[in-house]
Amino acid sequence: MSQLKAGIKKEIMLFVRTKRFIAIILVFILLAFIDTFSVTMLKTVANVYDDMLSGLSEQADVNIDFNMTETMEETLGTLSTTSDGLVQYIADVSSAGVVILVLFLIKVAGSEQKKRSTIIPNCAGLKPVNYVLPKFIIYPAFTLILVTLVTFVGYGFSLMFFETDTLSFISILSSGLLAGLFAAFMVAVHLCIGLSTGMPGISAIIIILGSNIVQIFLSGMNVLDVYNPYALIQLSRYTLYVNSDVNLPDTFTTLNMGVSLGMTFVLGALLYALTLFITSARKVDNSGSEPIL
Repeated sequence: MSQLKAGIKKEIMLFVRTKRFIAIILVFILLAFIDTFSVTMLKTVANVYDDMLSGLSEQADVNIDFNMTETMEETLGTLSTTSDGLVQYIADVSSAGVVILVLFLIKVAGSEQKKRSTIIPNCAGLKPVNYVLPKFIIYPAFTLILVTLVTFVGYGFSLMFFETDTLSFISILSSGLLAGLFAAFMVAVHLCIGLSTGMPGISAIIIILGSNIVQIFLSGMNVLDVYNPYALIQLSRYTLYVNSDVNLPDTFTTLNMGVSLGMTFVLGALLYALTLFITSARKVDNSGSEPIL
């Protein structure tokens, strides 16, 4: 237990001392601002474009049967409510957000193995569980809290740009937690690959490229929003429209949410178990000029 406490304290001190957590927080807040602001700009640009088309059709006495505002709303949403602003942020959590987290957390996902700084603690009796578990506690938990809190910040930005409606505390909290759990799961995948291989850079590349491939595959199988961790992002977005006039898909059910959450927790536990197994099986190689873990 003392080793575990020391491991948790060490990870927290490392995270705080390097100021990485501040950078991540600021980048996510900026992401929320850009996403909500961009929705406003899209609405403005669509209205200006439609006015131009209307003027041209009147001058040329030609009926131009096209409305950009309606077309964009059919694709992206109403573009006029606080929910629309937050939805763009939630969508980016699964893409740009994951990339940001993976890049900022490269050094904690096995880089110390590459630098051989774990050799002496390992030989001195550091148990693998006390090396792996603190990372799987600190960084996914930080990610979950970060995404959830910034969802409320994003809601504040949305209120600045949209004055048509307000969202309930439960809706925002539920949406933030679902998106945060997905991001935390992706951080766990990053830790699993990085700690198991000792190559966090390769892990980052696999996450960034592999996540898109998996989403394309699940989308092609028509299971992107059901019974898997990726469904949490879709469910997070749907949650914001619960009390609106937007027609939600049939996949937005309590069963789907429960199974998707269960799958996320089970897969997360399996990632930890796999990482611990591989880390425990690795031995210090003293055959060369320098020891290698």
